[in-house]
Amino acid sequence: MTTNQPTNNIYKESEYSFSDLYLALARGIKWIIFTPVILSLLTLLYLIFLAKPTFESTATFFPSFGESRSNSNLLSIANQFGISIPSQFEETDFQSADMYPAIVQSRTLAQRIINRKFYSDEHGREISLLSILTEPKDFKDNDSSIVITKKIKYFTEEIVGISQNLETPLYTLKILTGDPLLSAQIANSVIEELETLQMEFKSQKVMQKKKFIEERIEDVEIELRKAETALKIFREQNEQISHSPSLLLDQERLLRETKVQTEIYIALKQQYESVKIEEVQEASFLQVLDDPNIPIYPSGIRKIVLLLFVGFGGFALGILIAIFKESHRIQKSNYDSSYVEANQIIKKFFKLKRFSN
Repeated sequence: MTTNQPTNNIYKESEYSFSDLYLALARGIKWIIFTPVILSLLTLLYLIFLAKPTFESTATFFPSFGESRSNSNLLSIANQFGISIPSQFEETDFQSADMYPAIVQSRTLAQRIINRKFYSDEHGREISLLSILTEPKDFKDNDSSIVITKKIKYFTEEIVGISQNLETPLYTLKILTGDPLLSAQIANSVIEELETLQMEFKSQKVMQKKKFIEERIEDVEIELRKAETALKIFREQNEQISHSPSLLLDQERLLRETKVQTEIYIALKQQYESVKIEEVQEASFLQVLDDPNIPIYPSGIRKIVLLLFVGFGGFALGILIAIFKESHRIQKSNYDSSYVEANQIIKKFFKLKRFSN
């Protein structure tokens, strides 16, 4: 029996604590109900009368990989002859659709966009996005580089967004500003800059590949001349080799080396011509399915999210207030009972003193 007593006490303590919590929530039900309602109403009033409306322009596009075969051709031909090609010439990053989110939300693209000029209804003319996003006092209070850095961060975090459809290769670009026309203009500019950056990445890779092939052509040409010279000298020194097996083997080895070097040289020359063609080609890396639209109605997605956040936050705050008030009530009740008990002890003490006297 003694072993089960602590377990029972623990069970009773946990039962009482749960009952106390339930009682606290029941007594503070008005706080739990009215706190989120009042906060949500205040937030709704703010969104309706004070918050500036935002307009979201969207565009959808998908990657185009028409130019990805040249690298694989070069790799396959090079591997046949045992040529090691650096890893950067394998499936290059700029051709990967996985790069789209990183490029769209990069500081490099943001820097280019904020320096572009857009027509603004508020200003009535074309001005840079940096001027649209900043106030004159911003440059007075801070250094220009700090202001630009802040606006780049604001652009990547608040204005531009991109998401991918998991079932298809479609990407959706979203631009959110306070001007519907400006949102559509920025969306068009982001798509243009995305293609421009990819073309620049491609040009850099093509130049590196071209330089590598040129260096290999020079090396292989030297090896080919050495092999041809060695074969020439061997034939001049050994005119009658039909009756000598060892000389026949040496000639076969020289012929094989010359043939291998010749094939490598031809393959590199062919790839060099392909790279020169690729260098001047202008192929699109993405295909736009839906052009950026000019939104008619303000975007309400962020408002809904904000209302939900405030509602849940108010609900949690109401629970905390209810628990705090119940805890305070219990402490006050204990203090009052202790005070009464102390008075009774003092009165009994003085009564005993009088009786003894």
